[in-house]
Amino acid sequence: MSRWRLEFVAGDQLYLRRAVVVVGRSASCDVVLDDPAVSRRQLLLHVTAEGVVLANVGRQGVSCNGVEIDESALAGDGDAIGIGGEPFAVLRRTTLEGAESRWILRLDGGLALKLRRTPFTVGGGPTDDLSVDGWPAGALTLHDVDTGIIVELGAGSEGLLRGGERAAFDSDGFARVAVGGVILVGGRRFSIIQGDARLEGSTEIGGTPPRSEVRLEAYKRGGVLSLGRGGEATEVFLAERRFALLRALFAPAKPAVAGDLIGVDDLCERIWPDDPSKDESDFNVLLYRVRRDLLRAGIDASEVIERARGAGMVRAPLGESARVVIV
Repeated sequence: MSRWRLEFVAGDQLYLRRAVVVVGRSASCDVVLDDPAVSRRQLLLHVTAEGVVLANVGRQGVSCNGVEIDESALAGDGDAIGIGGEPFAVLRRTTLEGAESRWILRLDGGLALKLRRTPFTVGGGPTDDLSVDGWPAGALTLHDVDTGIIVELGAGSEGLLRGGERAAFDSDGFARVAVGGVILVGGRRFSIIQGDARLEGSTEIGGTPPRSEVRLEAYKRGGVLSLGRGGEATEVFLAERRFALLRALFAPAKPAVAGDLIGVDDLCERIWPDDPSKDESDFNVLLYRVRRDLLRAGIDASEVIERARGAGMVRAPLGESARVVIV
């Protein structure tokens, strides 16, 4: 498990939380810069499983290792961040020793493996975390979300599926495995139990409250999705078109309301209002990227976006039950 911090030029340090940290001139920002040339909201930093996403949402240039960021970039340990041509901070990653894994993967009812990090890959490639003979590289990728594991089919892995195994995955190749759940791929049985010092008697998470609020806050070049649960919020920054997709689902054109199924053609018109050439194939690529962004942030994408099988319709399931706030 890793923890990220900013080492400022002045020598101070700030540990980053698993949320969106806002840098800018406004007193409401998490890091306030006393510089009239800096925008009120200039830079967003978002910690993910793969690193820290930097998003420039202001008028000043933002750079990572001297290379200016157009919209967003994924930064890692030791990367230097600049604002307006001046050094700002360096990112540092600390590995937390002895941290317990949240989840344990049990294979074929026997071997149990702690998922000490995610994404966790299963396949026949040299860099896969769990090697399975005869499988293509990256056949499965396991993503950690707060209520279980999302399993993603990799390129070339469709050929592994037998009989009714494909039915567990949606049309985009994702399947949610709840705690204590099982998924079959290529005749192999993968089950998820809650990470605990004991390997038995730990198959449920008690009292996980439902999502109570969905908040969409627009920024220059994108926006932040915030999902509230039990007094806490999970946040993710999405680039402009990806944010536009969620906004179109949670604030659809009337008479539709949040939670209703919306046609892909209608969504394309909302997302690309000036480009009538965009169609379902463009939408599918965008949807896949949004789902990956959500998974990187530890969000179960199926809570946020649901595609009706074979109907060309998409909806936001949380729109039915949670309070929706558009800023």
